[in-house]
Amino acid sequence: MKTSNSKTNNLIHYVLDSYAILAFLYDDVSKQQVDKYLRKAQTNEVKLYLNAISLGEIYYIIAQRYSVSQTVEIPDIIRNWAINLVEVDTAFILAAAQWKAKYKISYADAFCIETMHISWAAP
Repeated sequence: MKTSNSKTNNLIHYVLDSYAILAFLYDDVSKQQVDKYLRKAQTNEVKLYLNAISLGEIYYIIAQRYSVSQTVEIPDIIRNWAINLVEVDTAFILAAAQWKAKYKISYADAFCIETMHISWAAP
């Protein structure tokens, strides 16, 4: 899980990566920590974000490991949680690519960083 130091309206913003969601869904050792943040988000103690690229990563990992039929409900499940889904456009993609070019990080992490960056400005 990637975290932001941003506080807006006294809320700390957290960016979830695909690993955090998969850990929660499949009882990984990190499930309790993710569950704690999901509960805090439901009571408006924190703000959570997930970008559409990470959603796609979750989708393909579940499809590869289990089956495509298990992926059908994933977008709805995530929408029902108190997670702000960040849509990705060309400007977002290019900004993430700049993070990737500047630092030795994965491409997926570059999208998480850009999500964190824009969450600072979110209301």
